Amino acid sequence: MYDREGLYRAVLGLLAGSQCPGLVEVCRQLGVGRRSVERACNAHGTSFRRTRLEFRSRAALDALGHSGAKTIKQLAVDAGYTPSSFCRMVRQRSGMSPTRYRAARQSHAHNEQVTDRSGQ
Repeated sequence: MYDREGLYRAVLGLLAGSQCPGLVEVCRQLGVGRRSVERACNAHGTSFRRTRLEFRSRAALDALGHSGAKTIKQLAVDAGYTPSSFCRMVRQRSGMSPTRYRAARQSHAHNEQVTDRSGQ
């Protein structure tokens, strides 16, 4: 049996995984009801839906910044977005198009590698 804090942490742990499961799957894996999960999230000033969306969008942005081999459309589908909703999410979160965001992240990563090498 979980207290609200323990349940919230367990939910976060499941959402941090690569699949980012939905509410029904989280409840099944934790052996608790939907209302229990919602109450645990509400105690932290959020909802399960918002919490899951935050994890999903962070993972999608991370993938966009680190996977040059996949197309933006492939990344969108992999993250559970339609291409247009993925583009909208990236613009809302970063202020840039997905292509620009990817280029900026890759440029930043490249600059860090150059700095690390020159510092040795």
